[in-house]
Amino acid sequence: MLKLLRQIAVTGIASEPPPRPDPSLRVVEQRLKSEVLALFSGSLSIRHVDAGSCNGCELEIHMLTTPHYNLEGLGIRFVASPRHADLLLVTGPVSRNMETALRRTYDAVPDPKLVVAVGDCGCTGGVFGESYASCGRVSNVIPGGVERNIGRHGCDEVAAQCASIALEVGRLRDVYDDHAGLQDRFLTCGHLAPELARQLGVVGLAARASGLALDARVAPGFEPYDRLDVAMKTHGAGDVAARVTVRFEEIFESLRLLRAIVEGIPLGEVATPFNTVGGRGRGLGRVEGWRGEVVIALEAEGGLIRRCHAHDPSWQNWPVLEHAVIGNIVPDFPLINKSFNLSYSGHDL
Repeated sequence: MLKLLRQIAVTGIASEPPPRPDPSLRVVEQRLKSEVLALFSGSLSIRHVDAGSCNGCELEIHMLTTPHYNLEGLGIRFVASPRHADLLLVTGPVSRNMETALRRTYDAVPDPKLVVAVGDCGCTGGVFGESYASCGRVSNVIPGGVERNIGRHGCDEVAAQCASIALEVGRLRDVYDDHAGLQDRFLTCGHLAPELARQLGVVGLAARASGLALDARVAPGFEPYDRLDVAMKTHGAGDVAARVTVRFEEIFESLRLLRAIVEGIPLGEVATPFNTVGGRGRGLGRVEGWRGEVVIALEAEGGLIRRCHAHDPSWQNWPVLEHAVIGNIVPDFPLINKSFNLSYSGHDL
């Protein structure tokens, strides 16, 4: 025990200092608190329903109840009974087993009430869609969803969040730029040569950090990217430092694109009805995800899907990790692995 106490006294406080307060977040907090006070008489009660999620959204929701975010300090709290709730928060695509339970919970929430569908699965059904096991998006079962424009107020909220994120990421970039020891460890670590990246068909950030100009937003550049002048971020070094640099630069570029999109949202209908085409046909879809391009190949006949192949960027890039770790020390493996930041489950789909 004395040895341990002596070691603690000699070492001192080894943890990093707490983050500096962000004045912009304090402004958002006060505004949110005043809106809750005005709209909900001082408190907003939420009933959460997991309709079939993977628990990814639940992890984020749980964080809101911790002291760091202090949700209850803003007058927002989660309740056990829907009869005490003002808002119904639904996560996941609605599984058939939860369809009746979700309807009953919705009916039990007193009017007037709000419904919020969380995440891609709740809003659109995600990769699960509608099937024998899934009802798809939340609005297929109860009122809600994303069938309305977000309006000017919603656009302003997105722009304000982009500004806040830019400040936070800028501070992280300053910490990284001032940390010579960290940069020294990243340099030459987990090197991926451009020639090897090209041979292995690497996509996304990993490709661009090795000097390959691959970005589905630029080429073929479908709507709306064809009119947003997307700035492709590349780096030729191909090491961990290059992947970190490209990631920082892409975050700022993505924030710029988000601001441009919300400023130029067109008027008119939110959705266009899709008419089923008879006969047999094939289609190919590409979109640039944050890890790389996601490709969907589809074959249909008589209005039904005959075959579908979903190609995930992580699946495409996993083989390169084996080459990137060669010649590096064992403790650097987690660093190299996370610099590619690939998904084990193909989550980008």
